[in-house]
Amino acid sequence: MTATSTVTKPLWRKITLYGCGAVLFTSAAIGGVAWYEQRTMNDKALYNKAASDLQVIQTDMDAIQRSATALALVIAGEPDTPALIASNDRQGLISKLSKNLTAMAQAGGLQLVTIADANGNVIARMHAPDKFGDNYMGRRKTVASAITSGKLAAGIEPGRTGIGIYAVAPVIVGGQVVGVIDIGTELSNPYFTPLAERLGAEISINVMSEGKLVNQSSTDGNQAFLDNLSLQAALEGKSVFEQDVLEGRDMFIKAVPFSSFAGEKIGVIEVGTDATEILAGARASLWTMLGVTLVISLLALTAFFLFAKSLGNAIGRLTSTMGRLAAGDLNATIEGENRPDETGAMARAVQVFKDNALKTKELERQADEQRNMTEEQRRQNAEEARIRAEQMAEATDG
Repeated sequence: MTATSTVTKPLWRKITLYGCGAVLFTSAAIGGVAWYEQRTMNDKALYNKAASDLQVIQTDMDAIQRSATALALVIAGEPDTPALIASNDRQGLISKLSKNLTAMAQAGGLQLVTIADANGNVIARMHAPDKFGDNYMGRRKTVASAITSGKLAAGIEPGRTGIGIYAVAPVIVGGQVVGVIDIGTELSNPYFTPLAERLGAEISINVMSEGKLVNQSSTDGNQAFLDNLSLQAALEGKSVFEQDVLEGRDMFIKAVPFSSFAGEKIGVIEVGTDATEILAGARASLWTMLGVTLVISLLALTAFFLFAKSLGNAIGRLTSTMGRLAAGDLNATIEGENRPDETGAMARAVQVFKDNALKTKELERQADEQRNMTEEQRRQNAEEARIRAEQMAEATDG
């Protein structure tokens, strides 16, 4: 009778599966943490870059306001300015200031120069000579402030054609305001385009008009970057930082409100930071991580397969040998005694079992021989006794 055992679930398969699963889980966990950390750093870098771009724009706007302030004060302080204003000499003012207007716009970004009297009536606009005679003190808080206080007023507010940055310096004679010098620039593409190109960014200005936000200027298609809900959230002071695609470029849009000279929130500025290179690098890193994980997993699978198969084969041979020994086949060869691991210990234990079985078999053989010898001696003694008896009987009869 031969002892047989059918293995339905080989151990090597389980070892391979569990080992590869452990490697996959570990790789995924480490890779996931690394990806999360990288994404966090990328997001932080993009947020900081957007904040930096916004800071550059705001700094430039502050510089424009300071330049406008300085120029307005210089013109207001020139000796002939009060007389030209008092005499309502429009042509004289145009002749005095218009020749440097182009240079002012190119060098300092100052596009708008307006002169008005003490009542807010426009005497001359250097940037639009045919537009004069209107009173703009009602819509221009800086003009009203400069006239009533006799002090410089500067800030953002609605102009004739759009929101702009203005500095208004009063022209004073004998302690009385006789007029104002109003210098500024409109927050439009001519101002923002060079700035956007320098930063590699996109800029959009949205202003309140009839209770809703309307795009005034945009360096990308003359439209807002974000939807109305996001713009409204930014106007309310909420943090808005969203991803979008502009002209094929990955952009992160930061939107913040801005206030007028009077302190009222009048619009939202959007700054689109180019994230194409950073996101491309992040995607490349992700694919690299996935590729490395796949290669490591394949190598681990191969290593576990070879190890498990070797272990399974060793255990399988021991199982077969033990079956033969159990069936009485003591000629079975035991392999793996020299292995330093547990299978080697099992092989040595089976060898001990075989050696004991051989010793037992030898003892049984010797016992059988002893029994056979005892039986033969008994027959021989009986035969000798019979012969002696016959001899004694013959002697007696004789």
